[in-house]
Amino acid sequence: MAKRKRLRSHSICFSAWAVSIAFYADGASAAEIGTYLGRITSTVGYEHTYDLDLAETAHALWIFRQQQDWSDAEPMSARFHLQYQIQVDTAEGEAWSQRAQGGLDKLIAFVEKPWGPFTLSLGQQEVSWGENLLMPILDLVNPRDFRNPKGYYDPASKMPVPMINLNYKEADWTAQLIAVPQAIRSRQPDTVADFGVRDERKYRLGLDGEYGGTVGTRIESLDAKLYYWSAWPRVPAYTFTPFSGSSDIQIEEQRVDTSGLSFSYAEASWLLRGDFAHHLHYPATQIGTKIERSTLDQMILGWSWTSESLQTFGAELHSERWEKLPSAYTPGPWVEERRSQRFYSWLGVNSSLRLWGGACEPQLLGLRGINTEDRLLRLVIPWNYNEGLTVAAEYQNSHASSNSPKILLSQQKTLSLRLAYSW
Repeated sequence: MAKRKRLRSHSICFSAWAVSIAFYADGASAAEIGTYLGRITSTVGYEHTYDLDLAETAHALWIFRQQQDWSDAEPMSARFHLQYQIQVDTAEGEAWSQRAQGGLDKLIAFVEKPWGPFTLSLGQQEVSWGENLLMPILDLVNPRDFRNPKGYYDPASKMPVPMINLNYKEADWTAQLIAVPQAIRSRQPDTVADFGVRDERKYRLGLDGEYGGTVGTRIESLDAKLYYWSAWPRVPAYTFTPFSGSSDIQIEEQRVDTSGLSFSYAEASWLLRGDFAHHLHYPATQIGTKIERSTLDQMILGWSWTSESLQTFGAELHSERWEKLPSAYTPGPWVEERRSQRFYSWLGVNSSLRLWGGACEPQLLGLRGINTEDRLLRLVIPWNYNEGLTVAAEYQNSHASSNSPKILLSQQKTLSLRLAYSW
């Protein structure tokens, strides 16, 4: 039965993929409907990821992605945005069951209407908050897909949600109000450390919605912004329920309120950036018979330098301070020892090079715990052929200490090859 469902899912996705390619095979990147002009960008690709620890294929992903932007010549007219991805994962190894098996993914569809300094966007959207450094301590509007092959912290794990998004911009001031009337559950893996995951979360329309906003200003070379967001936790906490059959752990949640500040300061070829976040009722226990919560303060300071030839080098300092520690951890596969400290620090480095006139643009990301054994290393080497063809190789190695707050780094050592063509 599972095999038949898998084949049916694959055939549907391959059919949609083939029809879309055929329809746009003439290379058209623009279309007209009435007075509206649409700009259309399409991508087809294949990504093969090999798990170096399991010595097997983690996923073999066929992808069709398209973005459409429709606008009228009148500046105050409504604009329409559509973005979606159709994917099929043909891998069937041990890691395969943890991945998205195929279908429509990353659907973004919203209408945008400007009124003077205001712009209202309604529909399925993704929003980015903060300076988007290595760890998303302020980028919390969208829940995340924990099955994402590159991990929780990768931007591709963000899930679009239906929202009301009102933006204001006048001179050097900006503001934003966001309401998500119907909260969306984050996607969970089927198992965690060989334990089945029971997900019984149900959010009521309106009553369990998520909301918040920002206010920002620019003073010469300094950009600063304040944030507030009230939502269900983006980091899951699980209660351990032994002798429960196939579902041994279940998700337990309490609303988290986050306030924060971000800034960026540019001077010639130097850039200084920072994110600060203050969380209330943050889960201090990842898994246990009882979930304890704490106030959590997080800070990321980043520095980068860009040369005249567009070579970029940077470093980041991450820190966390927990108001209280959990009284105990349940011994098990997640935790080998109790957490014995309240303050944690990590050091990150990043670089982006531009070689051979932009034909090759290698990127390096690294993160290492100062007082933990956490580590993350990601090396991406893309080659851009002609105008739309890209071939890339990527290596990722991540590990989180069992008593670390960054346990979502998980254990991963993979090598990926990607081929994509855009028009």
